[in-house]
Amino acid sequence: MNRTDRIIALLVLVVALGLAATQLLPNRAPKGDVYISIQIDGKETDRIPFRRENFNKRFVYHGIEGTNVITLDEKGAKMIEADCPDQICLRMAPIKEPGEMIVCLPHRVIAEVKSEEVQDMDILLR
Repeated sequence: MNRTDRIIALLVLVVALGLAATQLLPNRAPKGDVYISIQIDGKETDRIPFRRENFNKRFVYHGIEGTNVITLDEKGAKMIEADCPDQICLRMAPIKEPGEMIVCLPHRVIAEVKSEEVQDMDILLR
């Protein structure tokens, strides 16, 4: 390997490391209003703005065959009560980032984080 080959290899390595580093940086926070979209049987029934004034409030929703209760705090939205038989929705982690969701299949209730801002990735994929 001569000197030119080493320089080219070094440049390729630096570019590759630079591209890899951009993937490790945290995503920027969405500029638009972030809200929790509550969907029952496929239809959006409520939007809960992700704001401090809604923290620690209980939001009760009556699904197809039962009731679900959601709260918001600094960590995100969390399903805290449900009278479904499997209780899977209660074990899901809090949701905070656009695209994350909590689903209660027996009641057909979905809580999804959405944002008014169109994400760059969505534009690329369309």
